[in-house]
Amino acid sequence: MKIITILGARPQFIKAAPMSKAFLDSAIHEEIIHTGQHYDKNLGDTFELLAKKLDLNTPILHLNHGAKSQGVMLGDMISDIAKILEDKKPDLTLVYGDTTSTLAGGLASAKAQIPIIHIESGLRSFDPLMPEEQNRVLTDHLSSYLFCPSNTAISNLENENIHHKNVVIKNIGDIMLDSKLLFEPFATKIELKNFDLKEPFFIASIHRAENITPTNHKTFFAILNALDKIAKNTPLLFITHPRNKNAIHLALESKNPPKHIHFIPPQDYLSMLFLLQHTQGVITDSGGLQKEAYYFKKRALIIRNTTEWSELISCGAHQLTTVEQIPNTFDTILKQGWLNFDMPTSLYGDGNSAQKVIATLKGEV
Repeated sequence: MKIITILGARPQFIKAAPMSKAFLDSAIHEEIIHTGQHYDKNLGDTFELLAKKLDLNTPILHLNHGAKSQGVMLGDMISDIAKILEDKKPDLTLVYGDTTSTLAGGLASAKAQIPIIHIESGLRSFDPLMPEEQNRVLTDHLSSYLFCPSNTAISNLENENIHHKNVVIKNIGDIMLDSKLLFEPFATKIELKNFDLKEPFFIASIHRAENITPTNHKTFFAILNALDKIAKNTPLLFITHPRNKNAIHLALESKNPPKHIHFIPPQDYLSMLFLLQHTQGVITDSGGLQKEAYYFKKRALIIRNTTEWSELISCGAHQLTTVEQIPNTFDTILKQGWLNFDMPTSLYGDGNSAQKVIATLKGEV
């Protein structure tokens, strides 16, 4: 069995590492296409960093499609991926999540009539204007193997009648939990004193399209203003991202710059594991960081109107907030106790998702 995996963003590299290890252990041949969507070194080199820890030697073909508009990026990716698929002729392709790279891999594979494996299938925010929602819905409808992280995701696919098609749909849990369990022992210590920071602290990461755009930074500036109010009394570490780098620079050069937030560069996954181990809580609009916070039994304030990880809201672990309500929602959770919450377990499986994928592909279940 020959599989080509299409990756492009940091969360996908994290998910791919335990899956690539399972392929290697099962003698399934895998090659990776790295689209270059995340081009910052600490984000783009994530798979190589993790593969080194696992002694993986998975072949990687590097493309260069970062720093482009969504439409141009998608078209260029499809063209290049299609050429590679025509040359390599894999039995299956594998995509993760909901990025532009995900949809490009799905469309190129579908046109080549190569069956698609979609891991993290069935998630829905029910916001059709969200680029990630568009990507995940279209990819699900193109895929032959739909591996879901929860029963809610299964229900979403059933509601769209995908289960009537000639597809395999299974709840395997969340492969990000596989990654957490696999790499937590390798967490890289960060000297907080280098950032003039002491415990207890919070971490923040904001980079979704609805919160930061290249042409209008009004929403992002409002978020920074709200976070700065929190940071006045509570140490706050803001992890920057290529998408918000320019907006942060403009904010710091403005008449009313954020004075209390500690900004640091993008962090590699092993450094993030250390921060998640030691933080009091998380403020984010990231889908992946929501779950990582949960796996470390830390609550999260999510700056979005809706989230595809609905279980984290319904169980009370995390809370959604509007930009205007960020300080009030933060204080509400503070009164409840950021660390005094009985975090439910096993919302997303047992950390054995990769083996469940292998068993399904081999027809063992």
